[in-house]
Amino acid sequence: MPFCRFFIVALAVALAHSCCVFSAAAACFIELKASSADCSKAEGWSYSRGAVQGDAGGINCSSQVFRGESFAIFRSPADISSGGLMRISFDASWDNVIPDEPSYSCAGVCVLVEYVDSNGRKIHPKNINMGFGTRKKAAYEMEFPIAKGAKGFWAYFGVRWARGSAKFSNIRITLEEPNSATRRKGAVAGATSAEIVDSTNIGANIGAKSTAKESFLMETTPPPSWPSPKISGGGKFAFFRVDSPRRTFDRHYPHPTQLQDEFSLSATPGETMDLFFGVYAEKKSAITITSGSFAAGGNEITKPLIYRAHNWMRADGKLGAYIKIPEVLFPVESAQELPESTSAMLMAQFCVPADAKPGVYRGEVVATSESGEVRKAKVNFTVLPFKLRWPSNAKHEMIIHGGPYAAKGAPTRLVELFKWLKGRGFESALVPCQYGPGMLELEKDGKGSVRIKSFKKLDDALTAYRAAGLTGTLFIHFSDKLEVAVAKALGITMADAAGEQTHMIPEMSEPWFKAAAVDALKEIAQKCCGIPIAILGMDEPNFEARVPRTKWEKEIIEQAGLTSAIYCSSDAWSKVRTKIAISSTAPGTKGMQMLARETSKIGGKLYLYSLEGSYGYAFGSVHGAWGGLMPSRQTVGWSEFLTPESVGHTVWLFALGGQVSQEDEMAPNGWASLTRYDKTGRLLSTLQMEGDCLGAADYAYLNTLTELLEERKSHPRRVAIAAEFDALKRSIRANWHPYCLDSADAERVALNGDVVTHLNADADKARQKVANWIIELLK
Repeated sequence: MPFCRFFIVALAVALAHSCCVFSAAAACFIELKASSADCSKAEGWSYSRGAVQGDAGGINCSSQVFRGESFAIFRSPADISSGGLMRISFDASWDNVIPDEPSYSCAGVCVLVEYVDSNGRKIHPKNINMGFGTRKKAAYEMEFPIAKGAKGFWAYFGVRWARGSAKFSNIRITLEEPNSATRRKGAVAGATSAEIVDSTNIGANIGAKSTAKESFLMETTPPPSWPSPKISGGGKFAFFRVDSPRRTFDRHYPHPTQLQDEFSLSATPGETMDLFFGVYAEKKSAITITSGSFAAGGNEITKPLIYRAHNWMRADGKLGAYIKIPEVLFPVESAQELPESTSAMLMAQFCVPADAKPGVYRGEVVATSESGEVRKAKVNFTVLPFKLRWPSNAKHEMIIHGGPYAAKGAPTRLVELFKWLKGRGFESALVPCQYGPGMLELEKDGKGSVRIKSFKKLDDALTAYRAAGLTGTLFIHFSDKLEVAVAKALGITMADAAGEQTHMIPEMSEPWFKAAAVDALKEIAQKCCGIPIAILGMDEPNFEARVPRTKWEKEIIEQAGLTSAIYCSSDAWSKVRTKIAISSTAPGTKGMQMLARETSKIGGKLYLYSLEGSYGYAFGSVHGAWGGLMPSRQTVGWSEFLTPESVGHTVWLFALGGQVSQEDEMAPNGWASLTRYDKTGRLLSTLQMEGDCLGAADYAYLNTLTELLEERKSHPRRVAIAAEFDALKRSIRANWHPYCLDSADAERVALNGDVVTHLNADADKARQKVANWIIELLK
């Protein structure tokens, strides 16, 4: 049996109303056969609430409760101890699936798999969120490695942390032993040494992929159900209001009620504010868009820059941690081609000078077609009569996490990027030193001590940090690389991996090895003189195998007199107890409350990432079709403000490579960077990055109002404003489901009022209320 270990056909190969029992088939597989009408009692299958056997042996899953889940669960009784490559194929469709926790990576239609390894640990080798909204039936495939010695296997098909229904059919599960054609290096997530072939793969990451005949990572949804708008007077195109910028309209048309040619927005002096609008072409057109300066009396502000979001198709047939590129905003410099009954989503960005005078500045955005038809959109831009009070770093930090940036263009590009981020409200950065070029290299000096030979990644970060005038914490994330560098400098053989090597060698317990690591960290601290720094140890020690090495790293970091930190769950932190926890724990949970309480006891800090923190829909795979301005704006702004346990979070991520072009038809693979560069070398933002920036400004508005309410206790309107502000916070907390689908579903739900949502337009209105209260308190 060199290639096929076993073969399972489960409940879905058109076995009408069947029961499943095991029967020996060909020499290399086991097959589930049909024999009776009650399949719910079939060996290996069980169902959680709302999940039942469907027509033709398929599976129907329905969840209608808050944070509900509905699964059909298959537990394989077959022997999988030989390990190999597991493949699962199936057909799936779903209807009106609405996530109750949109920022949770597994909120939607999910397939989750797990097994128990030879050490008794539960391993999750591949989990996918296929998306939400409504999708027609399509075929899907996924593959992932199973470690040798595996003792059991489960597969979950259903709807998780969401409301709605899904159907699965034609499910086939196979396990193949590796050979020359399927051999690959890589460890299953959470495994110490998930050998598939031999011991050379210990600690490495697997680049697993998933394919589909019709990929859910692509925008396959048909046009909206409402009729396309009709432009009065025989015009070929018109402006329209964009409430949810994630819908870029490249292939669809807006709702007729969204057509308008006058817009209003506001900002404070020194702030950058975005106006999202669109041009709808009833007939095929090539449209040039321009804007002049904006004036108020004798004062002017610079004309806005106009951008168009490039709505790429997703990287077809790929699933991995870092492969989906956010929608890049390209400057509008030439005529925009619009096919009939489609639209272009545009952004006008106003950069308000710090010394701008308050007032209403009026101007126009002008669109001209190739035939000479002209449309003008009036824009009223209000410069507010106050400046924002950004929170102090001790109160709250927005941390930008960097990719493998010590490469071509650094540090020049990094300086440019940090200056730009400084202007948008970010003061802190995180340097990932466990991968990419420019990592730490150590050597022995003439006295036998370990010294830094080179550390370009940190040097570039320090150059950019200082040039930009950042003032927040600089986080340096080594994971396992510090001790690897120490061992190499001391002439000791130690396995190297992509930042997740859990093996500990005997020399690490020796005082002289620890002393060398402490000396290296002290020299790093000297390089960072005058900058508050924190050192992160082992990445996410959420598995027991990572805990011992994490504790070792924490000890070394604190012996060097530095602040220790880790990415972690609440359970992992309780085993390590570093000064700083950057946690994936959901706000409002007992785990979050424990972290806030316990980190405070030791004088530490709690930051967020993932669920309500860094990932912020910036990239795909488990996030399916997520992305865009919302909900990243909500995550960084209101959601963060309403999470008082934390003092900030990380936002993924910036990188310096990956030049992109508007001519690219597909989103290129690679790091899903929140910033990009075009082929001329210009720094470009993305919808996701703009969402993070707008969210950071939202937080500053909320901070300004909070501080003024504390200061102006004798103001006659203070009590009433505080009550109105509390009511707004309650409303936002209850209704902050920020839809951001690729398809028409987001707009349909929002426009028809089927569910309560929080769109960009709602965020703008909430900010305006806060601004009005600030103005009142300042009178």
